[in-house]
Amino acid sequence: MNYLSFGWWPLLLAGVLNMVVGFLWYSPWVFGPLWIKASGVSKEGMKMSKNGMGGIYATSFGLGLLLAAMLYLLLVNLNLTEVFPALKLTFALWLGFVFSVKANDMLYSQQKSPTLFWIGSLYYLASMAVMALVFTLWY
Repeated sequence: MNYLSFGWWPLLLAGVLNMVVGFLWYSPWVFGPLWIKASGVSKEGMKMSKNGMGGIYATSFGLGLLLAAMLYLLLVNLNLTEVFPALKLTFALWLGFVFSVKANDMLYSQQKSPTLFWIGSLYYLASMAVMALVFTLWY
């Protein structure tokens, strides 16, 4: 991998897969019901909040692209082109920059649900691992 060989397709794919992982992660078949219960959001409240979801999804997609681009730049600069080393770096990045920040946020927030913490934190690990797989397998 190098800067010149990078195109928009793997970045876009990583962004789309980030959203797919999120839709599956928070779906009724995976962690959706557990997340709803732990967050205290009612199903009626979920239906009412769907009005502004287009903007939220667009912003989430853009932030996913930013995360994917930064992960890609790290993989390139460290010349990690094989799957296992890229996944090890991804885990280390998640542990240092996602897990630690979300854990610290939980310490100071009103919402101290370990369930919400783990669902949200592990979502990022899964999403970042998928992104790393896209980049290493693309090249």
